[in-house]
Amino acid sequence: MNVLISHAHDEQKLAGAWKELLESISAGTIEVWYSSDTDSGGGMPAGKEWRQHLYQRLEQSQFVIAIQTPLSAGRPWVMWECGVASGVMRERGLIPVVYGMGKGDLASPLSAYEVYQGEDGEQVRRICGQLAAAAKLQVKPAILDLFVPTYM
Repeated sequence: MNVLISHAHDEQKLAGAWKELLESISAGTIEVWYSSDTDSGGGMPAGKEWRQHLYQRLEQSQFVIAIQTPLSAGRPWVMWECGVASGVMRERGLIPVVYGMGKGDLASPLSAYEVYQGEDGEQVRRICGQLAAAAKLQVKPAILDLFVPTYM
């Protein structure tokens, strides 16, 4: 199963933490991609038109995690990615995750979805559990107990 993380470039560390968490709890069954990933094979490929690559990644993803902070809330590219995920490609799940702001601080289309607090360990566990179930995995609580504190 593929998950795309929509984020502002300034939130690269948060996106990386989500990637590490989801790939760890799923033993790599959940594959995570985000545009600013500097790992080999991650991020935008050199020499390719980036918009086309982003469309491909959105098409391949079953879920989009939208990271929102006071600095990035409403940023045009994050909103565009979420609009594509929720509009044209409605079959993708959209998961808004907020940091340092309230759930009610989001604009559309994000405000129409269940919003999670990224600093709340129980809500992070809930996202992990739901994504694992969508990937047809049963993640034991001990696995979450191991990796969620590292994410936090």
